[in-house]
Amino acid sequence: MMKQKKLTEMKTDFVNNMTHEFKTPISTISLAGEMLMKPQVSESPEKTQRYGSIIVNEITRLRNRLNKFFR
Repeated sequence: MMKQKKLTEMKTDFVNNMTHEFKTPISTISLAGEMLMKPQVSESPEKTQRYGSIIVNEITRLRNRLNKFFR
């Protein structure tokens, strides 16, 4: 019974960690995408570059997390 409880806690901790690891880059990508849609940002090449870079970096981060956890 104690072993089962420990396994359940480990599973819950793992799922919580995975959820956090995925939500963070997804939220950042979403916010950067929303910023790119604003007229004042899309008219500025510097801002467009900045937010585009954020998206690329977060996608790379997310891909690395996926590779780490699902190898």
